[in-house]
Amino acid sequence: MSLKLEMDATAALGFLQPFYDDANVEEIWVNRPGELFVSRAGVSERVELAFSDSQLSVLIERLLRSAGRRIDRAMPFVDATLPSGSRLHAVIPDITKAHASLNIRKFQLKRPTLNTLLAASAITETQAAALRS
Repeated sequence: MSLKLEMDATAALGFLQPFYDDANVEEIWVNRPGELFVSRAGVSERVELAFSDSQLSVLIERLLRSAGRRIDRAMPFVDATLPSGSRLHAVIPDITKAHASLNIRKFQLKRPTLNTLLAASAITETQAAALRS
């Protein structure tokens, strides 16, 4: 295992690090083990990546520790800000049915333009016209 992969697995965002490092990825969410989605330019896509429930749980615990927060049966959902400014939301059973769920909304320095939002079908032409006026 390379030093970077080893560090990512123990100190960074683990299996999510490549997506977090991608400047085009705006949001990352995990619904359950093996079910990962990312959003680029407002368009979501499913990503094929194998990871276990325990890998996801360890990652959530580590990220929350860095934010000074916790998650457990007494507090089964949590919102936190990561050191980078990104927002994290995590939920564990019994709020979810069987597995932990995680969402990371990256802090974006560049804002989308109306044309970018139109191209991504995030808004309609009528909405864009109203925002222009």
